[in-house]
Amino acid sequence: MQEVKSPMLKVCCICSSPSSASPHFGAISCLACAAFFRRTVSLSIEFQCSETNCCKVYYEQRIICKACRYHRCIIAGMKPECVQKRKNIKKSSKEENDSSPRSISPREIHMLTHFQPMTKDVVPSYDNYKPIIAPIQMDIFENLRSMDVLEHFVEEERRSMERRRIMFSSSPLEALLGCNSPFTVSDLIPFTVKSHNTHMRFDHLLSFEYTKNLPGFHHLSIEDRICIFKYVIMGFCALDIAYLTSQMNMVEQGYLVFTNATYSSALNFDVGWEDETEISAEEKVKLIWPMNQKFYEQLLKPMSKINLDQVEYSALKALTLWRTCYFELSSSAKLFAKELEYGIIKGLHNYYQNREDGPERMGDVILFISNIFDVYLTIVENYKKLELFNLIKIDIFVKELLQL
Repeated sequence: MQEVKSPMLKVCCICSSPSSASPHFGAISCLACAAFFRRTVSLSIEFQCSETNCCKVYYEQRIICKACRYHRCIIAGMKPECVQKRKNIKKSSKEENDSSPRSISPREIHMLTHFQPMTKDVVPSYDNYKPIIAPIQMDIFENLRSMDVLEHFVEEERRSMERRRIMFSSSPLEALLGCNSPFTVSDLIPFTVKSHNTHMRFDHLLSFEYTKNLPGFHHLSIEDRICIFKYVIMGFCALDIAYLTSQMNMVEQGYLVFTNATYSSALNFDVGWEDETEISAEEKVKLIWPMNQKFYEQLLKPMSKINLDQVEYSALKALTLWRTCYFELSSSAKLFAKELEYGIIKGLHNYYQNREDGPERMGDVILFISNIFDVYLTIVENYKKLELFNLIKIDIFVKELLQL
């Protein structure tokens, strides 16, 4: 039976989304725009438009200009003074702000994250999957729905941290004690291009393990497997750098901590920018500094502000994978991605169930995903530039995946 839409259906005044639009901070908006406005105001974030401050803000866009989105929030009537200041969780009042979402159901959370265009090969409801795609049968979906998807990704992240600890820590036996961080500040040494080249294959090995352990991965086509592996390799390294730096409280000090226990300064050229045998300091600054700056501004600083724990980071990492590779997947793999995405968000919803700041934390995790899109393009462009000048050895994995 076809659902009859109410003539009083409210639409978000900011992005025109018809999903869950209701009063927030003085304007009618969807949950996504409300969470975006709250986070922007509470963290005092300032955005700059790269165009002419008149970008289109529409809920089906893959990437929305944050500066123009915030401007639309103000024009629509959202009031910054209505946003409560961030409080210590232990001291926060049990009373909720009337303008904030009281709770988020799994279906609402799906709508919050659903910012890609709907096409014929995308199923809009998780309750109505039909076995029409040959490569992925319904029994596979049933297996995915019966498992704790988020717990799988948390365990994968824990294993990766253990392997890094054994590889780079001065106390590798701490891996047996369940320590969350792979290394400490005392383990860090200045970044060098040589060390980066030496340990790059280890990162790729971790990416390969993560990819092949994805639930149902072996049921996908070769093309889809390669596509997913490419985005794991290209995106996860940047996210791991942001997470490690944030966890070690090095962002405020102006450093980037890399996955091989090296570090470099992001605010000056004091650490990690020295001359090397194969590359001069000037060449390092020219080729690497711009990418590091983008990492620092778009990933490290925002991640440090929201202070993700390991469960939240595991969810963010997995959700980012499916968002970045989605448009290059086949129709059947898109169904697979949607099923895993739903399982992850359902797990997050359960994780936040007894937390007063659950809706806000959920919004922080989801909104952070958009940060990686622009960074990913920078990574690809930078690898191509490095290959062109032949100053840094590009791993064969990267060459083949990017067809350099």
